[in-house]
Amino acid sequence: MSDRSAVRRLALGDFLSSTGSGIAAVALSFFVYQQTNSAIWLAGTLFFTFGVAGLITPFAGKIADRYDRRRVMIASDLLSLATWGTLIFTREPALLAGIGFVATVVSLPYWLAAEASIPNLVEEEDLSWANGLISAASSTARLLGPALGGALFALGGAALAFGVNAVSFGVSALVTLSLRGRSFSAEPSEDEGQPSGAFEGFRVIRADPMLLWITISWTLMWFAMNIAFVADPPLATGFGVGAFGYGMIDTFFGAGALIGALLAMRIIHGRERLWIAVGMAAVAAGWATIAITPWFALVLVASGLTAAIDAVGTVAGRTIIQRRSADAVRGRVFAAQSSAGLGANMVGFLVVGPLVQAFGPRAVYGLGAGVALIATVTFLAPTAHLVMARTDRPAI
Repeated sequence: MSDRSAVRRLALGDFLSSTGSGIAAVALSFFVYQQTNSAIWLAGTLFFTFGVAGLITPFAGKIADRYDRRRVMIASDLLSLATWGTLIFTREPALLAGIGFVATVVSLPYWLAAEASIPNLVEEEDLSWANGLISAASSTARLLGPALGGALFALGGAALAFGVNAVSFGVSALVTLSLRGRSFSAEPSEDEGQPSGAFEGFRVIRADPMLLWITISWTLMWFAMNIAFVADPPLATGFGVGAFGYGMIDTFFGAGALIGALLAMRIIHGRERLWIAVGMAAVAAGWATIAITPWFALVLVASGLTAAIDAVGTVAGRTIIQRRSADAVRGRVFAAQSSAGLGANMVGFLVVGPLVQAFGPRAVYGLGAGVALIATVTFLAPTAHLVMARTDRPAI
């Protein structure tokens, strides 16, 4: 199997599970909001399913670094299948939040292992191509998942959407199983050692200024981007477009992200820092547009354009992280970066529900635009003097 063929199969597995997750996310969010008619309940559900999981991420990163990453991915998919299968029979909002938390936790090792394994599957000069392809697969899933989620919810309710998601994880596990004879982890050198702590990724980030400022700025961006999860259902309701319109917001975002990911496959080496900053600035501009526009069509356009530019910046950042992290700790570096972002989610989901209730979804989008602008400046200022030619030297 060629290097690029292995990455294509990895992208296919990501597409399958991400499509199912997109279907389930729309169904879960809209079902909770429909049952409770409360942005606070919705924020609480997201807090437990996407926020608290950040506390577990460093340990998931340790699993991705310690064990065969291919087996980790398969086990994670099978556990996700079982958990979402349980949600088919669940209707109480509180129980949905609890089981949703478990579903998020068991899915963490999969994508940490996948991110960490990419430099072992392709040559260094193909990293942007590989990251762009996998990002394109995820974006295609985000394009299809929400629309399918809205349609399946209308057709058969949340149970049907959760069942389709469970099946997607099973098929993804089969795709990963087919990747036989590939090394998902590098053999450690004798002088490299084996850092064993679950929080080793934080030390690596702290020791590398570029990784440090990417993590700080992206932590702010997690807050700026993901509070829209709470704002979108009330925003769609306010425009009178219901569940279908809510799904269309995510669909346009997914379409834009797909275009951006495909463009990112051709990123010129050495310009990654620029694209990271441009991606964050685009979020500030896009969210500000959504905050003030009186037309739902412009909400969709702004969402798509924002996603396209942000996707290029995201691929650039992932490529830098992979180049600057040794294989023995790469899963934990991604885990540390993600854990910080999920921590921002926790804060965001705690405060944004009352803000939506008090001031409306547009005010929340305005807040996100301001935070994204701060993140852009936070990244650009301290990294201006860093030499990007050092990006291929792993930090250990």
